[in-house]
Amino acid sequence: NEWHSATAYVTFAITMMSALAIMSMPKLPPPETFSCPLVPLIPLLGILSNAYMMGSLPLVAWGFAAVWFAMGAIVYFAYGIRHSSLQSRHSIDSQNESAQYQPLCLSSENLVGYDSTK
Repeated sequence: NEWHSATAYVTFAITMMSALAIMSMPKLPPPETFSCPLVPLIPLLGILSNAYMMGSLPLVAWGFAAVWFAMGAIVYFAYGIRHSSLQSRHSIDSQNESAQYQPLCLSSENLVGYDSTK
């Protein structure tokens, strides 16, 4: 028991000293641009290695992934339909226009940041 307690205390002390050392390091501003070394090679190797690993998965894993993605899509769209800012704006507009139905259309005037003078 003494050995376990001593190990825990030493581990905690090392962790705290490491955290303090990291927190006391000067913060450098992030670089303004990001550049990946060996641009055509590194992304291609990443794509190929991920494709290999995905191809190595058994079909059962793909089935579970498909079910998980489908459940996520159902939650995403069910929440989006109820909480859409376009839907709420449309319902307010339709109440103000003597209950006349007008379909919600996405035109360039409705887009954020659209400048019609350009």
